[in-house]
Amino acid sequence: MDPLDFVTEEQLKECLHLNKTKMSLMEPPHIFLNQLRDHNLLPENMYKKVIKMKSAHLKQKRVYELLDWLERRRPQHIKLFWKCVFKDHLLLQYATLRQLRSSLMDGSFTEQLPEKVEEAEKEQEKTTMSAPEQEKKTVTSPEQEKKTVTSPEQEKKRRREETMEKKDKTRGVSLDEEQAGPSSLHSPHKRKKVQKPSCELPSKSQDRTIWTKPLYKTQLPVTCGAQEGLLIRDKLARGEKCIVVQDKWFTPSGFEELAGKKSWRNWKQSIRCQGTSLGKLIKQGHLTSLGFTRNKNLNPKVPKKSIQSKTMKEQSSDDDCFICRGDGDLVLCEKCPRSFHQDCHLPRLDDTLVNDDLKWDCTFCIYQASRKWLYPGQKTFQEAQSCTVSKHLLECQYLLMYMYHADEERVFATDSCLKIEGYRRVVRTPMWLDKVKEKLQQEQYQTVQHFMMDLLLIFDNCATFNKNDKRICDVGFKLRDCFEREFTSVFRVQQ
Repeated sequence: MDPLDFVTEEQLKECLHLNKTKMSLMEPPHIFLNQLRDHNLLPENMYKKVIKMKSAHLKQKRVYELLDWLERRRPQHIKLFWKCVFKDHLLLQYATLRQLRSSLMDGSFTEQLPEKVEEAEKEQEKTTMSAPEQEKKTVTSPEQEKKTVTSPEQEKKRRREETMEKKDKTRGVSLDEEQAGPSSLHSPHKRKKVQKPSCELPSKSQDRTIWTKPLYKTQLPVTCGAQEGLLIRDKLARGEKCIVVQDKWFTPSGFEELAGKKSWRNWKQSIRCQGTSLGKLIKQGHLTSLGFTRNKNLNPKVPKKSIQSKTMKEQSSDDDCFICRGDGDLVLCEKCPRSFHQDCHLPRLDDTLVNDDLKWDCTFCIYQASRKWLYPGQKTFQEAQSCTVSKHLLECQYLLMYMYHADEERVFATDSCLKIEGYRRVVRTPMWLDKVKEKLQQEQYQTVQHFMMDLLLIFDNCATFNKNDKRICDVGFKLRDCFEREFTSVFRVQQ
């Protein structure tokens, strides 16, 4: 029996109502929309209007409007909606849908919502308005009031009272807004700008005084989420337990686990000192960590100490993005040591994965887990090329990320080739990995052959332009062989 059979239609409607915004942020949205279109849940004209948009912000807005339209216009199909979006291939693609399915099954999605604002305001207006005011509002008009004034003295008195009322109202508003003492009465329009405290540590040109203090030379106050601790510098440099919390010592990863951030597995980003991550302090030379020194000239020599290979593996793999090998804010896979920037991973990672402590599997792990049932039998080369990209997006995303990682020197990642003098005269159709990524995300590839030919064009251009540069040519030939070998494996092409 379908698990959705145990959920009422009212609960399904409520779940959609509460999560329209969250679903509108899923990237890329076209697979999600294709599924709704295939089940006749979206009008063709509305579907095409969203798909043609290039702005990610506008796409998110339109997807929300589509979901809102579904909620209001197609409530009778609410169960069909959830059944089609909870298909396995969509659950593999979108972490948001996996979370929604779990919350729907255990009932944790429900929230106590207030009544609509417009209705509440109307009711309050009716109940708070006194009987004389209602009578005055319905009976007396401004024209009638003017007609009742018969003497100049009464007219002057009425105007004087209106002026005083306006002054009282103005004074009341300024007092409510300011509430800053007597000075606000004299200058209600000049509000003092409050300067926000800076969370960053001082730059190297400004930190000479603070870092010479004994406290900062030996220890640093650190936080991980809501957990606070004290980090001892020399213990961190020796690879020992270096963070003390209530007389108990922890390693950085142990302190991260104590704070409830174990799934991050990236203590250099989750542990912070005055708002700055330890990874940044290590990179800038303010801290020394065994096995993590980035700038050897800035860090003192530390004694060698053997540490467990598992710890070294976690530290080295979690430090850099698996695609571009850069540091910064990274999202770590739950099932493997790989970590990624939001924009480096395919598909692009939701903001919720960066801001919240959520479990997530990368495309590499999803592909490895699903490859057994994706292709039960082998294909000819022509059959593999004729596959549609929309039905084999996971494999194309995996192959492109695989090539990014294989391009260790980042020779073919960006459009740097266009800056080389004479390149455009020799190469008629320039191509690079970022260009292929852009076309893939914008659904410009119809078949796998089109996707494959653009990748091979990168290496053909390399061989054409670098005939006299053997080193670059060899890099291009090596990556081409790497791509063809992996393509054959992914699509199970007959040898």
